[in-house]
Amino acid sequence: MIIFRPAKPGEFNNILHVLKETSVSTNNINSPFNTFIVLEDNSKIIGVAGIEIYRDIGVLNSVAILPAYRGQQLGSGIVKSVLNFADRRNVKKIYLSTEKEEAFFKKLGFKTIDKQEIDERCSESTFLKNCSQKAKIMLLNLVGYFDKPCSHANT
Repeated sequence: MIIFRPAKPGEFNNILHVLKETSVSTNNINSPFNTFIVLEDNSKIIGVAGIEIYRDIGVLNSVAILPAYRGQQLGSGIVKSVLNFADRRNVKKIYLSTEKEEAFFKKLGFKTIDKQEIDERCSESTFLKNCSQKAKIMLLNLVGYFDKPCSHANT
């Protein structure tokens, strides 16, 4: 059975395994602001996504699904789980940086912005501070996101 849930204490090595298996950077995942959502299939962690929360702003990071489980909409599922987690904590905006997955995140409602547009309240985020020159910065306005009939429609 597929389950999305917050990571439990002691699951760091499992999260690290998924990130390494999918070649997603493990730099900065120890941020005290970072919380992970995990995707489980029959008690095995097969996907992860992290979010740093700075008051009412979030930074999505480290989205990864093990290769054997791709193509089943699990990536969008785990991102939506993180968005729901953030929404329940009154987060209003979600930022991310990506080098390869801009189209994927656009389908979920994110828009590409200039790096100068990043809210200064999330300036502590190493995921945004240390992103590469070729990384795209994206933003999602979370207010009302789950009120729409189709939450991934262009916003």
